[in-house]
Amino acid sequence: MIGRELKAEMARLAQRHNARPIARPKLPLLSHVNGSQIVEGIAASPDVDFEKMSFRAGSLSWDTPLPPLLISHNRNRVAGKILALDYDDRGILRIRARVDDHEARRFGGFSIAATVHEAETRNADSFLFHAVITRATVDEVSLTDRPCNSSALVVSRRDVTARDDRHDEAIAGALRCQALIEQLKASWSSPAIAKSVEPEIDDPPDEPPSLDASNLSPARHLNIGPAPPLILGRLPAAIVEPKRNQFRNLVARLPTGD
Repeated sequence: MIGRELKAEMARLAQRHNARPIARPKLPLLSHVNGSQIVEGIAASPDVDFEKMSFRAGSLSWDTPLPPLLISHNRNRVAGKILALDYDDRGILRIRARVDDHEARRFGGFSIAATVHEAETRNADSFLFHAVITRATVDEVSLTDRPCNSSALVVSRRDVTARDDRHDEAIAGALRCQALIEQLKASWSSPAIAKSVEPEIDDPPDEPPSLDASNLSPARHLNIGPAPPLILGRLPAAIVEPKRNQFRNLVARLPTGD
């Protein structure tokens, strides 16, 4: 069930059970602050909201770069920019954002606009009917003083520091690199480029010629002369026995008796 079908089914169930729309309570404005703020809070949760809808944990996805941060779903009013959007272990979608608009800095709630791809209804035969969205894409997140989900609140805020600015620049650079890589991957995967870089092979490579053993000439023997004598334990006699002239000289040097 997609978005239009879901709205039509929820309107039919509301008429069947004579259910009236639930008014969203207005949150008190936060205290006035000067300068941009870093806010953190809950963007979405599995709780059933005032429109009798809920997002199943992990059902939301989003594109890169992150969706815009608006004021009360007004496309012409940008509140700032989303710095982080991720699920925690309990299936709650957490948000961290930089808020530059002076009015948006005082809003204490978040609201999500999403394109629904899959959804189902629960308790259709009861006044407690509601819809569970199982797959959707986040189009934008807004700061508001009337959140549709009572759990989607700002839980902390602080002043922007120089460290935040450096962090924002680093994140922006990383996102630009990621987008460039995706563009290169998309361009290289296109059929036209894939065909242009594919090597053209007209004929299969020739097989190496086979060798005929009958035509091979015998290898020549290399004459390197006699091998040197191998000494095992004892030296050759030619080395141990003195030469004749050396023995004669030795005898001539012996002293003579008186």
